[in-house]
Amino acid sequence: MIKKSSILTLLTVFSSLFSQDNMEDTKQKGIGYFKNSDYLSAIEEFSKINDYKESASVDFYLARSYYELGKFEKALILFERVAINEPDNKRVKLEIAQTYLMLESYEIAKISFLEILEDTTLPLNVKENIENRLKFIEEKTKKHNFSTALMFGMGQDDNINSISTEYLKINPDSSQKVKSSFYETALLFNHIYSFDENFSLRNGLVFYRQDFTKDQSKQLDVISLNMAPIYKDGDISYGLIFGFDNILYGDKPYLNNYSLTPKISYMIDQTMMYETSIKLLDKKYANDSNENENSLVLEYQNKFMILTEDFGMFDFGLTFGRENPADEVNKTPYISKEYGTFSIMNNYKIDEQFSINSSFSYNNIYYKDEVNELVKSYLNLPEEKRVDNVYNFTLGIGYLYSKDLNFTMSYNFVNQDSNYITYDYDKNVVKTTIIYAF
Repeated sequence: MIKKSSILTLLTVFSSLFSQDNMEDTKQKGIGYFKNSDYLSAIEEFSKINDYKESASVDFYLARSYYELGKFEKALILFERVAINEPDNKRVKLEIAQTYLMLESYEIAKISFLEILEDTTLPLNVKENIENRLKFIEEKTKKHNFSTALMFGMGQDDNINSISTEYLKINPDSSQKVKSSFYETALLFNHIYSFDENFSLRNGLVFYRQDFTKDQSKQLDVISLNMAPIYKDGDISYGLIFGFDNILYGDKPYLNNYSLTPKISYMIDQTMMYETSIKLLDKKYANDSNENENSLVLEYQNKFMILTEDFGMFDFGLTFGRENPADEVNKTPYISKEYGTFSIMNNYKIDEQFSINSSFSYNNIYYKDEVNELVKSYLNLPEEKRVDNVYNFTLGIGYLYSKDLNFTMSYNFVNQDSNYITYDYDKNVVKTTIIYAF
């Protein structure tokens, strides 16, 4: 007669074997989700498994799933648990070092990578990858980082009487639409000084020049300087940008811009980032004759960036602003205004060298000043206040010849639709640009 204890033992063994088979099925299902990049489903499956004889293998895939989702802290805990059970597992050691790198714990990552390099049996491609990561860490932990770029462009503008750049906007004379070729050059310097892993000081200097072959009086020269202390706390960065622009128009001093921009950036995950900022701008004209055009600008800016797998990088922007004259008594008309801008930009990589760049923006500008009735009658202007709707579209293609040399060709269309016909215009610009970074 079979003893009751023997029956219980057999049931326990069969139950254990059955349980192990079920867990193996769950593991394989989780691996299938992982290979199809469905990391959330993979985590859900792997998390069902307990007391599995191959628990280290499950923990490894679970860690890799968290890593791919950008949850590096959870991934690190699991990788470390695997390392306890399998201390000689080279792949796990490499994953731990890489996870420390993604957590920006550069010193620990460096020590971990160097320990792995001591293994003389490492495959050559693995060794080269580790050396590249060590170079990256060296760059990131340097106190001083410098970068420079030189830009040269040429193209054609079919309405040079309307100037609309980042630095300068001049209302057009709609009665004269003049076409001209142009050349532009720029030299950019960037410097970052890192106090530690969290705090840095970023400086930028830009020299820009644009010349029109048909009208030298519209020559534009800009010197732009900015300085920004940046503090990073995990996924959030806090910055305070000090800016200065010195602008010459027609080879004569024209305008100085002074700006202060507090900014907050939040890295939501590896593919998404949100930025918000408030810009304070003081515009001072160089000539006494333009003194009544001096103004103060307040802008609230929002930006959301997302990297998609199929459609590239998108950048959405929403800005609200107000400009008021510095001198309310002796002001020029059309200085006081409120505006809102929506923009969307996309960068789509066709392959490792070619990319398509596109952008669209819509700007609604409402002018608060009343125009003199005599002027309205003379210019045949409507009774209501001036309102401009500006549409801006750009399409370009880029070719990355090498990591230092980039070529772009672009087309830009601007249409300003105004209820004051004098300020109604459109323009088309085609240009080719070469950028060399060194």
